Amino acid sequence: MNGAVLIHFLVLTMPECTDCHWHTVLGEIEFPKLMTNDFQHVSNIGVKASEKCLLRGFTTVRDTGANCLGIKKCIDEGITTGPRIYPCGREQRAKKRGMGRTNNLK
Repeated sequence: MNGAVLIHFLVLTMPECTDCHWHTVLGEIEFPKLMTNDFQHVSNIGVKASEKCLLRGFTTVRDTGANCLGIKKCIDEGITTGPRIYPCGREQRAKKRGMGRTNNLK
């Protein structure tokens, strides 16, 4: 390559940088598109989102509202790269406003 300069950058990932509220898919795709796209397409978007999450430095995430079990399995088996995922399984929602608090708490 004539006149080209190759620059190497040191990439550092800090161990145990954790995101406690993360969405494998919903951070990359709008909800209406999520409901109308096929499952394989949505899963591939989740795989790319997981790779980007790891490159941002997060080695562990807690997925709080999507079915990411297939993506988690692929990461665990080394098929793709991504952070360690702790899925909640089903979407977590508070039963009442204020994270489930009731008015009679003292």
